[in-house]
Amino acid sequence: MGLLPLFDPPRHDSAETITRALNLGVNVKMITGDQLAIGKETGRRLGMGTNMYPSSALLGLHPDESTAALPVDELIEKADGFAGVFPGNWTKFYSFEHDLCCLHQSRCFTKFFFL
Repeated sequence: MGLLPLFDPPRHDSAETITRALNLGVNVKMITGDQLAIGKETGRRLGMGTNMYPSSALLGLHPDESTAALPVDELIEKADGFAGVFPGNWTKFYSFEHDLCCLHQSRCFTKFFFL
């Protein structure tokens, strides 16, 4: 048995791009397939925050007490991102982004950042 460490950092310009978007008033949310702890650390390094939730919280699978009572739009607004998102669930996150924009009935300033 062997152990092969992998290092898959964000692009070199990701932090700058996210900072610029945040300065323009865009509410950026990270969506990653990485585990929750890695998502939190990536968010910290990119200046996005560490208030990350597992994808199951948004998809309604195995909700915990801290997220079960929150409506989806509040959970999205509260979160800095979601971890453990598999490619098959990405379309659901696009749908949440669209629904959130329609809910506010104005220009949407929440954008998902797939990492």
